[in-house]
Amino acid sequence: LVSGDTWKEAPQVALTVDGVRYGGVYTITAQHDQGETQLISVQGSWGSGAHEIGMQLLNDEWGGTSDTDRNAYLIGASYGQSIVEEASVSLLDSNRFSFMVEV
Repeated sequence: LVSGDTWKEAPQVALTVDGVRYGGVYTITAQHDQGETQLISVQGSWGSGAHEIGMQLLNDEWGGTSDTDRNAYLIGASYGQSIVEEASVSLLDSNRFSFMVEV
């Protein structure tokens, strides 16, 4: 689940699986300050074992105040019926965040 702070335009993120770009650019329309969430679904056939899922904010912008800032928030993730505990972060810049999923 994701949400974002929209300033000028909606936040956009890219996803990776094991370091390889997955899908295109994902635009986040759910507003973080209003408690909204948005689902991004990742589906594929990966071998058994641990896999790294990455997320990066592509269009970060800061206008000097909290009202003039564009951010993305990873609120949570799951694989099958399992919650991924470490999958929660505020993406306040263009640094990439990653977490592991065991298949």
